[in-house]
Amino acid sequence: MVFGVASFIVAVFPLTRTDTFPNESHTIDGYSAFWFSSVFTATQQIHITFTVSGGPVDFWVMDENEFNHFKNGEGFNYYTSPSSPSVSSTKIDWVPPVNERIHFVWDNSDSTSKVVSMVFSSDYMTPLFPDWVRLSIGGFGGILFFAGLSSVLRRTHREQTRPACEV
Repeated sequence: MVFGVASFIVAVFPLTRTDTFPNESHTIDGYSAFWFSSVFTATQQIHITFTVSGGPVDFWVMDENEFNHFKNGEGFNYYTSPSSPSVSSTKIDWVPPVNERIHFVWDNSDSTSKVVSMVFSSDYMTPLFPDWVRLSIGGFGGILFFAGLSSVLRRTHREQTRPACEV
């Protein structure tokens, strides 16, 4: 029964995992930008903390299409949350769309160089095993758990219904 419970829990309930990247500083020259992008393949919450030395920058978060507009100097749209114009430091928690390339842009719109120091981390749920293994182990663990539980209940019921011995 104990093995059944453990198998069932490990297979059915995923673990929370945190990754941190990139934990670094970047110099952004005047009238230029620094960016990186990522595709988030699972629902997760990201945490972005950054500070800017030398004055504020514009922080934009956008999809691939809007990023191309940005790079070409055209008008662009961005996610209003977590984007922030004219910011010197911030801490953002955000759940990005799944399976879409997202660009994070620090835009220096004046002539003074800026240094951006950032910490970017992500929390997401990850199963220990692929889905087909999880279902197999979870099902087998569930069967062992309920078989063990019914055995205990049957034993308890038998002890309660045993005829009393007369002396």
